Amino acid sequence: MFTGSSLPPPVLTFYRPSTNPLSSSHAALVCLARQMSISFAEVSWLVNGSPVTEGTWTSTAVQHPDKTFQLSSYLSLPGCDSEDRSYTCKVTVGSSSFEKTMRMSECRNTVE
Repeated sequence: MFTGSSLPPPVLTFYRPSTNPLSSSHAALVCLARQMSISFAEVSWLVNGSPVTEGTWTSTAVQHPDKTFQLSSYLSLPGCDSEDRSYTCKVTVGSSSFEKTMRMSECRNTVE
């Protein structure tokens, strides 16, 4: 889903939670935004449709040789065996917003 059409959409990919070796009760869900045409993007997370700010971290954008940019955003979450929830990564680039949603039941797979 996106709003506005001034910039081409980034490609959003989820990567399954990887268990932290120091704490088996927490994992991180990763949202990779790539092929962005500008270096700045605002990333926000929603859990079951509600905004979440605690336990999130977003990298600075990295430029590729093809002049596109990529960044990663991380959401700390309980282990995969907890309740079924939906996780949405919302990336705003310029005046356009793009979203990708993943259900907790899919957390063992990469979702393109």
